[in-house]
Amino acid sequence: MRLLSLLLLCLCCLTATAPRAASLPPAVTPPEGWKEVKDPVELERIFADTPVVRCESSRIYARADGALCLMVTSGIPAEAFSREHEGYRRLGKGFMTDDIMTKDMELIAPARKGGDGGRFVLFGPPRSVFRLGEVAPMLAAYAKLYDIPRELTAPPADVSRYAGKFAPRASGRQDEYGWTAYSRSFGKGGWSQIELLIIPYAEAWMPKKNFLALVWAGFLNQWGELTPEGKHWQAGRVSRLAFSRDGKAACVLMAMTGYPDAECERELRRAMRDLPDFVW
Repeated sequence: MRLLSLLLLCLCCLTATAPRAASLPPAVTPPEGWKEVKDPVELERIFADTPVVRCESSRIYARADGALCLMVTSGIPAEAFSREHEGYRRLGKGFMTDDIMTKDMELIAPARKGGDGGRFVLFGPPRSVFRLGEVAPMLAAYAKLYDIPRELTAPPADVSRYAGKFAPRASGRQDEYGWTAYSRSFGKGGWSQIELLIIPYAEAWMPKKNFLALVWAGFLNQWGELTPEGKHWQAGRVSRLAFSRDGKAACVLMAMTGYPDAECERELRRAMRDLPDFVW
């Protein structure tokens, strides 16, 4: 009898201290253009091309065009997670990353009705790194369950309205990274060119210093160094990065020419005057 009591006591202790089994987060109806991926073969393909480690207790949503994926995990106490990563992630304050070269972004959001918070990992091919705003519909679907900042669920801004007098709004073309590109020629024969790249941006999505680092790592390093002020210099090529006055867009302005730097700078300043919606 004493042995049986001892066994029961041990069993109770083990039950009390055992970690809770991880459970899937609540399912939501994916918005148009998104789908939940359940097929093992497709999941294996998705995670074979990314450094992101898949959590078994997660739901995976993907854009139909494969440009973005979102991994949603629950069962992680938000407070403990924020303490564990103190210093480079902010709880419920936007997507953050500890290594800009991993091309994945994480957001931690507490549950609205108490309990465990949710972890949202946004990832995809390298071209997805600037397309944070495009996941807004998926986050909006989860906003009723998790305390996700409203700025992260709002549709991205129509960047064509920021083109100013630089170029006709309808002439913009979107590249694979999500930037809308405009261009105009200058100089003899029109061989020299100034290119304007605009993309939706909000500091709620990512701090400016992180975004600046991503821009540099993404493509500006092809032409030289980018200074902390957002200025970039190399003989014959000059670039600037600026944020819109309303905080809803960012742009890169590049002068690509064989002319001397002084000529590039004059043309660049002329273009900047045609873009009054940005803070230069």
